[in-house]
Amino acid sequence: MAGKIVIGNHEGEQGIFVAHAGKTVEQGAPYLMSSVADMLKIWAQGSIASSASRQSLGLWRHDITVNFPELPYIPLAFMGFKTSGSEPFQFPPDLYTLVTSSSTTGDLMPAVGIAHNKLVFAGWTEQQYCFFNYTVFLLKIRDKF
Repeated sequence: MAGKIVIGNHEGEQGIFVAHAGKTVEQGAPYLMSSVADMLKIWAQGSIASSASRQSLGLWRHDITVNFPELPYIPLAFMGFKTSGSEPFQFPPDLYTLVTSSSTTGDLMPAVGIAHNKLVFAGWTEQQYCFFNYTVFLLKIRDKF
């Protein structure tokens, strides 16, 4: 179907517009995707330094809570881990080094949670001092629990 995707000027706004199935962009909103809408806009972003206080089997326990202005839904969010403040920010951030940590008791999987007003990390790392980068988008992934 012609007109399903428009890249460029649409009704005086520059962006990318994708219509819902069976519709065209010219028929108007709501769109499946629009770069003009809040979908790809950042709601909160930053970096949190963490200093673990507990050690067990050579690993350090980090408990991080990042609060951000409340949204009426659960947003898309990323939380990444890095070992120093001088490393470049990686996007999308990942927790690979955290979820692949192991000890004599087996693999350790951290708890990573996203709510409508906070991000939570609770897990063990090989580093006592580290940084957690986070980005929260205005894209809704589900209603509140």
